Amino acid sequence: MNNLQSKYEILLEEERLLADKIESCEECVEVIMEFIAKKADTIHVLTA
Repeated sequence: MNNLQSKYEILLEEERLLADKIESCEECVEVIMEFIAKKADTIHVLTA
């Protein structure tokens, strides 16, 4: 049972780390999308 508990705790930590990484990626995408939206008239989308 102790081994199962240990594996569960490891999985919880991995899940937390993945959630943090996903949140970081979402923030990056949001910043990029805001930049593109602000520069929509002056940026060439295919070369951006």
